[in-house]
Amino acid sequence: MSRKNPEDKPCRRTGLALRPAPQAPGRTLSDRIVRQVFDLVRHSGVLERLPSNEHRPGPKGFPFRTVLIGLILSQYMGKSANINDAWETLFFALSPGSKALLDVPDVDLHIREGATREEIDRVAHHQYATSKRVYRSWSSMTRRLDPAPHDRRKRLSLREAKKIRRKWNARDNQDTVRNLEVIAQDLILAPVMASYRRGDFARWPGHIAVDDTPVPVWGKEPDYHQDRASLEITAGMYVKGGTQKKSGPSGKAAASTNTGTPRGTANKPVPRKSKSGKEKKAKASEKREFRYAMMAAFPGHGHGDLAGAYPAVCLGMILRTPGTEPGPAALRAIQPAFERGLVKDLFCADRGITQAKPHNLHLQLLKLGLNAVKHYNDDKVDRQGEFRGMQLVGG
Repeated sequence: MSRKNPEDKPCRRTGLALRPAPQAPGRTLSDRIVRQVFDLVRHSGVLERLPSNEHRPGPKGFPFRTVLIGLILSQYMGKSANINDAWETLFFALSPGSKALLDVPDVDLHIREGATREEIDRVAHHQYATSKRVYRSWSSMTRRLDPAPHDRRKRLSLREAKKIRRKWNARDNQDTVRNLEVIAQDLILAPVMASYRRGDFARWPGHIAVDDTPVPVWGKEPDYHQDRASLEITAGMYVKGGTQKKSGPSGKAAASTNTGTPRGTANKPVPRKSKSGKEKKAKASEKREFRYAMMAAFPGHGHGDLAGAYPAVCLGMILRTPGTEPGPAALRAIQPAFERGLVKDLFCADRGITQAKPHNLHLQLLKLGLNAVKHYNDDKVDRQGEFRGMQLVGG
């Protein structure tokens, strides 16, 4: 029993129980905040990259931009990026003027105290209808942006999941995948560019730092015994901190590198082999997690004297399968910020990224006019002196 459906009455159309009452926000967003978010999204260039909102048979959905802005406003209110929270934000947390701006019908979905059974039934069905319209628009938009549409709530076999993963990596679908990445990049850079135009980055030298970090997923890893794939088909096994390998006769452990998993092995089962005690101890320090990998770019500085007061914000983000092509992913993470004139001079990354093949990273950085900052272990370098403040190091 719920506040919206106090007597557990079934839906007259489907015969099923009505959904639980929405958790309506306790406050209303100001028109100024809604207008700012609306202008940021409109000027970001994202709306031009969304598919056309063609009308299909059945109840008419909402414009794609309305649903997208609803998700952003839901996160601003501290809820989540779930589509049901976006619906609650659009219909319960906006003033009539903000609803008109976003093309949201001004329908009162609140159930007043002392409402009759007929009034509760009428409002409940209005809630059901409006939520379905929002869900319909979201499903239509994501289906057109997805290079391999499928029911993501359904458990697939390993063979079926492999086919979908192959579509994601197919050359014919690279434009669709890149379009998704660019949409995310434009949304990230929209507030950054507004802050940049205000002069908040005046003391930032333009150096950029890139790092790879794990991102949790909802679904568990594939079950190879029951032939069940994960709901997160493009995720993989992430090795946090790399492995501790012994180098040389001294037995000292080399510095760990965050390199993820080898290409092509992210979703393969671990072979059953009898391991010796030494091998088990070597693997004990390796922490394997089923995750996504996020290549993120941030403003930085290549020298302590260049440090200034500037915002620590994200300038780019690429979500990918762990251990696959760190060099190209790092380039795609910084490309939108570079095209907007933000990035110049130095590119900083750890060895998990700078160890990429030269034609995948270093030669591409030279074409962009950027210099890669690489580092070595202290025991692998030969400090040869100093010239005009520059350290002469041989490695």
